[in-house]
Amino acid sequence: MSSSRRKWSLFDTVVWLALAGGLWWLYKGFIGADMFAVRLEGGILALAFPLFIKIGLPALFIVTLAVWFLYKSNKIPRAAVLFLVILAGVSGIGGYLVVAHYYYTSALERNLSEYHPFLQLAPHPVVLRPASGPDSAVRVFCLGGSTTEWSDKSGKGWPQRVEERLTGNQGAGIQVYNCGRMWYTSLHMLINYEANLRHLKPNLLVVMEAVNDLLNNADFSYMAGRSFSQDYGHFYGPVARMVQKKPLGETLKSLVKSTWNAPLRDSIVAVDFVGLEPFKRNLRTIIDLAKTDSIPVVLMTQPYLTKPQVSPEEFQHLAMLNFEAVGPEKRWALSTALEGHRQYNQAIREVAWERGVYLIDLEPMVPKTLDYFVDDVHYTTKGYDLVGDSVAYYLSQSGVLELAAGK
Repeated sequence: MSSSRRKWSLFDTVVWLALAGGLWWLYKGFIGADMFAVRLEGGILALAFPLFIKIGLPALFIVTLAVWFLYKSNKIPRAAVLFLVILAGVSGIGGYLVVAHYYYTSALERNLSEYHPFLQLAPHPVVLRPASGPDSAVRVFCLGGSTTEWSDKSGKGWPQRVEERLTGNQGAGIQVYNCGRMWYTSLHMLINYEANLRHLKPNLLVVMEAVNDLLNNADFSYMAGRSFSQDYGHFYGPVARMVQKKPLGETLKSLVKSTWNAPLRDSIVAVDFVGLEPFKRNLRTIIDLAKTDSIPVVLMTQPYLTKPQVSPEEFQHLAMLNFEAVGPEKRWALSTALEGHRQYNQAIREVAWERGVYLIDLEPMVPKTLDYFVDDVHYTTKGYDLVGDSVAYYLSQSGVLELAAGK
């Protein structure tokens, strides 16, 4: 082929300008779209989708234009262009197969040992340690959700920190067990306590959970299958993608529909939460079961980052508000999440007063900044240190450990 036949022409310019215009028309439809809100609907697709739109589309256009310009400028042969086209096609097919694999096999489906038919996620087994001294160990069981279960990069959560503080101050006879599990509500904790923990005869229960129960009020979200139910049967939690899975093509279509030139979701401003009564009932039942066995109970309010005025950076970290309290047409307003946090913590205080159990009002102790929180309720290392120090100090000063030890 002669170089004159591969000269850049007016036709090339018109074609590429038309392609650029079409791409901009497509691209601008996604500008300002609520990319957060499709995360739970699409799983791995929703995580990759915003990156493809914001980075992949422009990069694909630029690379294709550059290859075509080099070809027309006689810098690369036709065989090289054909090779690049074939390579792009093979890469696209390979990428689709990888995405399809992860889409059709969720994390729970790939690791069925994590699945539990009643609790959704299997609780971690508790293996009691022998007492290290002549006296019986005071065993403290910490019940809760991910804010109890999770740890920092060192592998230590706040229960581990509490044990370190207490054993450093009062000897080695205190054992603190992390019985938290992500996604667990008060109902999950109640079932887990009765089925798996009660027979182990702990000496003290420390209970902190509010946010997962609060989320059950978002019965419009991608994670719910019907209107609110007192037994939380409407809320699918971590098995949502297993229960609601659609064909891959339908999900791709839904992702585009949910983001391209889509109207903003209605923001729900609410002050009433139908889940408060079952939440309090579940807490009361845990306390009553423990009292039957003469086990003291400590309730804790739950710290949270949400506040009346959040910075744009802080708002990006509100995972519950941006991902979980979101449905195809609705989402919680910031004020709703804030009011929910307040009411659920107040319910914890009320139950503690009604049942006459110990209360650590932890919520006001943790500053509402990103120094202490990585999202709505989970902690940084600094946050874990503060929570561990606060809980250990209260347990050591309140006399509850002596009561638990029978002294």
